[in-house]
Amino acid sequence: MLLSRIRYWQLAVAVVASTAILSGSYGHTKPVNVSTLAQLEPQLSYEPIQTQYGPDGSEVDVMAVEITEDVLTITLRYRSQPDSRLSTRYGIDEVSYTDDTTAERYGVIRGSADEWLASPQDFNGNFRINLYDNVETAWFKFPAPSPEVETISINIPEVSPFNGITVER
Repeated sequence: MLLSRIRYWQLAVAVVASTAILSGSYGHTKPVNVSTLAQLEPQLSYEPIQTQYGPDGSEVDVMAVEITEDVLTITLRYRSQPDSRLSTRYGIDEVSYTDDTTAERYGVIRGSADEWLASPQDFNGNFRINLYDNVETAWFKFPAPSPEVETISINIPEVSPFNGITVER
């Protein structure tokens, strides 16, 4: 997130500089209205779609549910409580989503080298989060649901289920 904000400000400065050059005001010092720069910032959503309780008193947020071609990507954010440790590990084959229309369950897909398309993983191919008073992002890739599916439920070990998550194409 910090890196994206730095890139945003670099872009904003470049836009202001190029505008000054093109408008002929190059070399003149004029105050720049910071609120105008803030309006250039993309409207990115950092708010979770849904939050559930996770292991060791943590909270887990669904941050994004995206379909690209025939792949569904779910991005999660694990948050430990202040001054507490979060440590969890489980098999990626235990992660799934359920099509709320047909009640059919889908697991995480594997890549061409037979590796799980998920992160973070330990050396044994298990999902692993280990943090202290911090945040970590995780993601999983699944086969996309059929076009008529409007909502799914996400099932993650040690996390309350995420029910009724909207899927948009």
